[in-house]
Amino acid sequence: MKRNSKWITPTVLAATLAFTWPADASRWAWSYGGNGYEELHAVAPTADGGYIAAGWTESFGGADYLVVKLAADGTPEWQRTYGGTRQDKAYAIQPTPDGGYIVAGWSNSFGSGDTSADMWILKLDADGSVVWQKRYMGAQYLAEAAYAVQPTADGGYIVAGRVNNHAGSGNGDIMLLKLDGGGTLQWQRNYSKAPDGSYSFDPIDDGASAVQQTRDGGYIVTGYTSFFGSGGVWRHHVWILKLDTSGQPQWNREFGASDSWDDAYAVRQTRDDGFVIAGRSNKDVLVIKLAADGATQWVKTYGGPGDDGARAIDETADGGFIVTGYYTQNNSARDVWLLRLDTGGNLLWQKTYGDPNHSETGYATHTLGDGGYILGAQGYGGAYNFWILKLDAAGEIDGDCSIGATPAPAVTEGSLGEYGQRTITDRWLDIPLTEADTGIVGISRELTSNEQCFVIQPPQIGLFSATPTTGNAPLSVDFTCSANGEETSFYDFDFGDGNVSSVPSESGTVSHLYTTPGVYQATCTAHDVYDQAVTSDPITITVNEPAPTWTDISDALDVTHSPRQLYDRVHRCFFIQVTVKNPGDVLQGPVRLVITDPNIPVKTGVGVGLEPDGFTEENDPYFILFAEGENFGAGEALEKLRINFELQRKRLDYGIKVEQLH
Repeated sequence: MKRNSKWITPTVLAATLAFTWPADASRWAWSYGGNGYEELHAVAPTADGGYIAAGWTESFGGADYLVVKLAADGTPEWQRTYGGTRQDKAYAIQPTPDGGYIVAGWSNSFGSGDTSADMWILKLDADGSVVWQKRYMGAQYLAEAAYAVQPTADGGYIVAGRVNNHAGSGNGDIMLLKLDGGGTLQWQRNYSKAPDGSYSFDPIDDGASAVQQTRDGGYIVTGYTSFFGSGGVWRHHVWILKLDTSGQPQWNREFGASDSWDDAYAVRQTRDDGFVIAGRSNKDVLVIKLAADGATQWVKTYGGPGDDGARAIDETADGGFIVTGYYTQNNSARDVWLLRLDTGGNLLWQKTYGDPNHSETGYATHTLGDGGYILGAQGYGGAYNFWILKLDAAGEIDGDCSIGATPAPAVTEGSLGEYGQRTITDRWLDIPLTEADTGIVGISRELTSNEQCFVIQPPQIGLFSATPTTGNAPLSVDFTCSANGEETSFYDFDFGDGNVSSVPSESGTVSHLYTTPGVYQATCTAHDVYDQAVTSDPITITVNEPAPTWTDISDALDVTHSPRQLYDRVHRCFFIQVTVKNPGDVLQGPVRLVITDPNIPVKTGVGVGLEPDGFTEENDPYFILFAEGENFGAGEALEKLRINFELQRKRLDYGIKVEQLH
């Protein structure tokens, strides 16, 4: 199913979402943008089941931060731009514990000119309004840029990026900022392989693309470092740094070859306390798996004949990995590339998504609780826009989805050289960065959204129960059925005995009477408004033969008893005497005498009189007069049957009946 629609403004969306868009779509693809150029760099799941995405837009003049909040089905909830008069580009966004968001990137709208840029961090609330925003700059640097941000356990934030020196050579260092919850700078450090000294003579270019706080309270950082390679050419190697809580290096690793160009763009701490890194090496996707101490577990590359690379990685529920980036087709157009790896880095499957005549790149991916994935990309749909794809566990959207129609590439797996520990120069800067507020507010923008390849998830049975599941015929059973998903329309109950019943989804309960003994398989089928249905696992209902019933035959007998209770001083109890005569035909046992509704309990163990043989369902005591196989003959009488009661200070009240089992 495919639809195109204009972007709905937030005020209209609140009124139309419930009946216009299905809330339980499991696979979909949307593009979001204006009439210019948009580039997405980050997307993350949010606590309400939706998603937050960030990058920049050039549809409204110079480049501005663009942040888009999506519902679970991909429909926009709000979208805002943030920026000044020049260039403002966001590279990272993360949800914060208070329900808002932290955004990181760079801006040259508030500095001395186009040649200078500052790190720019925005704290947003849940609606995208600016809580605080600060830029961080230093007079000793040419430019600063943030490429990664993450909330930290102490309520603050860690920011990673790159700082350029004043030499004009383009060389720089990794820069790490630790901020408190209000954006105040707590500490900053630079990391470089160059000797400590003037930045004007630093020949090594280093930069960070990703950071994550680790379980020990420290940080893992990845990016690149430059080296003078074969042929007298400066090249890049992957550089990975493990830092303690204050930013002090604990270990670092470098990967590359003398003739390669290698970069890392993503890092994740894994369940085994190790790390997985994704990037590119010599135009191939690169994935590195390290142990907790930095020891190499495996290094693999994946690629076809063209230029390929990875931008994001996440761990899957089974301990494997999902990787996204780009794959270059034969016509030199890039497609979004998604690779699913096992725990050892072996390729399980791969998918490409894209327009065969234009280039698209995957920048972000996350494993979701339903086993599927959210994928963020820069895509082409008449213009370059944000692309966000919600995929199932196999990476599928829909069979006829045009953005997934490109052929799966041929892949070769390779390896990469590795290096030991490198000497790092890290600096607590003598001249710290300064902070400045910019006074920027978010501007709501009217953009176009294009829905592609919408796939609606059928309802999922959440509960199907039956009470009771066994008993004697006739057996009345209460059934309850409920399904996940707001679009469930009605339920069909198949009781397994040839009878069915339909009820609306608002009810979901029904009762059924089984009259014939047997074993039945009952099911519930949930239907949604899109004519999709799912049937529950069956519940077994066991209906036994009808239980024997006791019939009151008191009217056919002469039943007399003491007009009042009698008192036994020796045994300290009340008692009555009952006489039962059969004036009619022979009666076959079992026959029992029932004392109905006694207001004083019967007394047992007296030694004289009858002992109760049991109690009826109404908790009345009964006494078997004739057992099965015995007869109550015509004209026969049972005289002065003594029944004992507890001694209590009140008048005994009771009834008497005689019953025969049929």
